[in-house]
Amino acid sequence: MTQENWTVETTHPRLDLYELNTHEAIRRLPVILFIGVLAFTGIIGNIHVLYVYSTCFKPSTYRVFVLLLSIIDMLCCCVSMPFEMIDEIFPYTYTEIISCKIFKFVNTAIAVASAFTLVMIASERYRRICRPHDTQMSETMAIYWSIGVVAAAIVVTFPALYVYGRKTVPDLPVPGHNISVYNVTGFECTWGDHMDGSIYGYVYYAWVLLSVIGSMVALGVLYSIIGVTLKKHNKFMRATFRKKRMEVISSKYETDIDENKRVSSDSKVVVNTKCSEGSKELLVPDVSIRHLTTEVKNESRNSGNNLDVPKSSVDDLSSERISDRRSSTESAVSAQTNRTSQVPLKATVTAISDKEQRITKVLFAITVLFICSFLPYIIILIAYSSDTSYSDGLNTAELVLYLISFRLYMINSVANSLFYGFFDTKFRKHVKRLYRMQYDVCRRILRGKHT
Repeated sequence: MTQENWTVETTHPRLDLYELNTHEAIRRLPVILFIGVLAFTGIIGNIHVLYVYSTCFKPSTYRVFVLLLSIIDMLCCCVSMPFEMIDEIFPYTYTEIISCKIFKFVNTAIAVASAFTLVMIASERYRRICRPHDTQMSETMAIYWSIGVVAAAIVVTFPALYVYGRKTVPDLPVPGHNISVYNVTGFECTWGDHMDGSIYGYVYYAWVLLSVIGSMVALGVLYSIIGVTLKKHNKFMRATFRKKRMEVISSKYETDIDENKRVSSDSKVVVNTKCSEGSKELLVPDVSIRHLTTEVKNESRNSGNNLDVPKSSVDDLSSERISDRRSSTESAVSAQTNRTSQVPLKATVTAISDKEQRITKVLFAITVLFICSFLPYIIILIAYSSDTSYSDGLNTAELVLYLISFRLYMINSVANSLFYGFFDTKFRKHVKRLYRMQYDVCRRILRGKHT
């Protein structure tokens, strides 16, 4: 017997199961608080998402996907996270076999359902972005696909009801020490005792891991294709917009030049008149028609001669020229309007494309977070499958880091609602309006009490 064993056994000769459980629960307190904060934040965020998207958004595939993800996240926050907290509070004294099976099954089903849902969303995004002329998924189809995704996740994780259960742990270790207390037996919620010496647990882990990793690979491939397509699309749209803009500017410039030439030619008028001393030809300078009569009259008044200019003739000439100029100007403006009217039409197409790109960015951000948060979970599962005792003997800091890393995937259930608020301006606007309405109601109530 080593000195460490002798010291512990003489210091704690009568450690029982509940004392060991209490010491271990205290070591895991940071993990319990971490999960509790995630659950509280996720419930509040997902309540906002469920209410706003179900009442303020029009029916669409995007709305169906958001609501499905929010329901899955709410189940994780209300069912999975509380169970994980209970599991950490009773690390050595969990004896309920049925609840252990049910909650472990629900936890795994939620994780796999999230992965399958993101693959379904990526497939819809791929079809809408990369194959816009093909038949697109409707809202009804999205609902049916969502039901199918949930059913597939249940089928994949259904063996958890058999694999998990109560596991007997003889000779429990003393918290914080790599030694055991003999003749003290505990119980954990993990692979059941019936799985000892069986390969079914490893097969089940491999099956779940393949499902999640396969989903990640599919997500990576689909969003890579979507990203390349969007890059090409944006490059084409910028080139098209610049070309259209240059065409409009060039057309406007040519129209202005033609109009100036037309005005200049209309202003040159030769009027034949008779002077009192004889017949003379009067060349009117390059001035506008509307000043013609005034200048002729002034010249006649200054020279003392009577210019025989028929008033009706000049008026008719002026009216005809002005009418021609007005009709030609209106034609040019109409032609210019028809040309420039194509730009708002192009802008409308671009705006719709921008909307689709914003939706894709939101869903892509959710996918990236899902992949990053699931990587530690996958690594730990692989390590646990290769050596079930690799976590024994960890000190407090290492144990906390290990347990938090194992549950990092739960961050998805909290961060999704934050992503909607960050990327989706419409969602953010409705949330602000909701709180503004509540503030106005409270203010009216307070005013009524004061009066």
